[in-house]
Amino acid sequence: MTVVTWYDWDGKHVLVNMDRKRSRLAWIRANPRVSLTVFGEDWYAHVSFAGDVIRLEDDPQLQGIDQLARRYTGKPFWNRNAKRVNAWIEPRAWHVWELDRV
Repeated sequence: MTVVTWYDWDGKHVLVNMDRKRSRLAWIRANPRVSLTVFGEDWYAHVSFAGDVIRLEDDPQLQGIDQLARRYTGKPFWNRNAKRVNAWIEPRAWHVWELDRV
């Protein structure tokens, strides 16, 4: 399964957050091996990694989704009644493709 998602990097792990009803959450619970690609302004410039979801946790105070929403919109997440889940991913392998390599 591939989806567009907000993410944040703390230097060791990647945080993603999803609605509790999302099918990707069921997918992750069944198969915690995931991948993520982050594109630059030109899609040739990107970082891709494969990793393992090492922790899933409910986000009742919306701290995880607020962190991501502030990163992408500058404001807290708009739906204060949302039922959200944080997933923490530990990268196993990655590659970087830079524009000067094209």
